[in-house]
Amino acid sequence: MLAELNWQSLAERRRLARLTMFYKIHYHLVAVDMPLTMKMHFCPTRTENTTAYNIPSSRCDYHRFSFFSKTVREWNTLPEHIVSLTTIEAFKNAIIAA
Repeated sequence: MLAELNWQSLAERRRLARLTMFYKIHYHLVAVDMPLTMKMHFCPTRTENTTAYNIPSSRCDYHRFSFFSKTVREWNTLPEHIVSLTTIEAFKNAIIAA
């Protein structure tokens, strides 16, 4: 039914919502303080972009799968051209197309 209606799955819609909110927090478009620190490397790794954040370590599942911990893992692996987009609409469209 999802394929017939050309809808995204619930997991994909949640992923898009999480990444969009993180984009807004990162670029200070919402009044939420970022509790994480950015990685300070001059040359990012192969799998990270230049706006990568440190992932807090955790032994508890409720923290490991919380909003920031879960979203940062996905944010860090986004391509550079996506995280540097200047509008939310362009960011959303790039995430959907990827």
